[in-house]
Order: sequence, then C-alpha cells, then structure tokens
Amino acid sequence: MSTGSLEGRVGVVTGGGQGMGRTHCIELARRGATVVSLDLDGAAAEAVAAEIVAAGGTAMGIACDITSRNAVEAAVAATTDAYGRLDIVVSNAGLVNDESGIEDTDDAEWRRMLAVNLDGALNICRATAPWVRRSPAGRVVIISSAWGQVPPGHSYSYIAAKGGLIAFAKNLALELASDGVTVNSITPGSIKTRMVPDPERELAMYPIPIGRMAEPEEVSHLVCYLASDEAGFLTGATIPINGGTPIVGI
Repeated sequence: MSTGSLEGRVGVVTGGGQGMGRTHCIELARRGATVVSLDLDGAAAEAVAAEIVAAGGTAMGIACDITSRNAVEAAVAATTDAYGRLDIVVSNAGLVNDESGIEDTDDAEWRRMLAVNLDGALNICRATAPWVRRSPAGRVVIISSAWGQVPPGHSYSYIAAKGGLIAFAKNLALELASDGVTVNSITPGSIKTRMVPDPERELAMYPIPIGRMAEPEEVSHLVCYLASDEAGFLTGATIPINGGTPIVGI
C-alpha cells in the first residue's frame, strides 16, 4: 500500500507528543506534511516538533487540553495563523483504563474517560471543520480501538467512548462528504506503546491470531494512506488493524 506524498498539506495530531501520536506526527512529516503536535504535555509536543525540524521537516508543538473547547480552538487558530491552512486532522489523543464490571464503574472515571476520548474528538473536529471543508483534500482520521468493535466485557467507560467514536466518524463522514472531505476511523488492537506496560501479559489475556503486537508505525502508515489523495474515495469506513482478531456482529 503506497501512502502518497503529503507535500504542501498541513496536519494536526492530538496526543501528538507521545505513543502512537508521536509516530503519526513523524510519519506524516516524512511524507512532506507540515505537522502540528497537540498534547497536554507541551514539552513533549515541542520535542516531537523539534525532532521533525531537525530531520528537515516543518512542525510546531502546542500544549493543549483537548477536553477544553476554548483550548482546542486556540490551538487551531495558532495553527492556521502560522500556516494559513489545515488539511489533515488526526484525532488520536486518548486514555485507557482497566475497570471491572458494571457495578464498579465510577461516575468520575466515566466522565473523565468520555471527556478525553470522545469530547476531545468533538472539540478538534468541530474547531477544524471550517478549514478541512475549504481544503482541496480535507482528511479526518479518528483513532478508536479494537475494543470499540470487540468489547472485552469490562472497562465500560473506555468501551462507551471508543464505540461512540466509530459512530461519530460515520456521521461526520456523511456531513462533510459534499465538501470532498473524507472521514474514517481506525480501530487498532494491541500496539507497543506506553499504554501496554506488559506486552506478554497483554498477549496472554487477549490472544492475537497473527501472534504479536503491532508496532506504532504500522498504524501510522494507515493514517498516512487515509490522509493521502490515494484514499480520496474512501470515507465513512471503520478499518481494523488488529492482527486478525475476529469482529463479531460488525
């Protein structure tokens, strides 16, 4: 799968200072995109941007709490003030938890998980919509989770948020299609990031048919493809990248 050139495009990545978000930023920049990394940890966002610039690319890091509509709108304004356009939106920031059953689901944790995982997507997509609508190749990529399609039987707040992102992406795809903007969601399975501190335990608990966890770059390559001209007729899709885990009922 070729991922095409992204020369001349400007992209923003939420949660871009670490984990998969960092890798998305680097891979988008490798294909020529100007990248803005948004992260609650401003130093991490700036470090990724500095790494891209050192490699010859163009990037900026901005401290941003994606649960705050005002903060997100300010970050988008800073992006468009600096570069005059915005073509690619990668809604990646998220949190994971390991709650037990429904009786153990805590109200505060429920709200926290939905605020970061679901409200964050609303905030970035709402703030960037006017810009991707006017782009000649607007692209929105929303990172959900395999658990949004194959629930594990626990972690209700995480499952609700990630499942909601799939429906959110499909709905947004319908609205933006007439403007030529594509919107797709990706549902990664187990990925080698800081969110999985014990890979062997992860594989034992959630066996993967292909027999290993994914590298972050494998997800980023899919992000870059969806951001490219080559994916211009693909929208409203939910694309699993989970090593062959069966998706029952989808």
